[in-house]
Amino acid sequence: MKGGYKNFHTKGFTLLELIIVIAIISTLAMVLIPSLTEARNQAKLISCKTAIKNISTMVENYSVDNNDKYPNLDFQVTISSPLKDYYTSIIKCPVSKDEYYYYYLSNSNSYQIYCPTSSSTLKHKTPKGIIQKLYFDPKEGTKEEY
Repeated sequence: MKGGYKNFHTKGFTLLELIIVIAIISTLAMVLIPSLTEARNQAKLISCKTAIKNISTMVENYSVDNNDKYPNLDFQVTISSPLKDYYTSIIKCPVSKDEYYYYYLSNSNSYQIYCPTSSSTLKHKTPKGIIQKLYFDPKEGTKEEY
């Protein structure tokens, strides 16, 4: 051969090259997985807060249609609840997969809507900690208790 170049053909990667690639990929996975988990938990919390706010809007619409009176009993927001005419599908918490709770506060003619995780072993996890109770109060808005 002229020019001193030889044509080398290798059949694959060496063991060392494969180990290095696996080490790099596993390091990236260890760095990314916690942040992806946190982002998923945050998305579930936002989805839950949105659902609670939507149910509150349904309650207010019910009130407008019923002479400014809220439903005066406690119930789960299901297909047979007093709010059934105000939604097209059941809204469930993304964490516990259960329906939300409506509680009528007779002493103040008001209400609260609770996330089902308040009475479940499954809870919303946030960077601040685990939310023990998540609810909506029309006077105070969405409240979180850790």
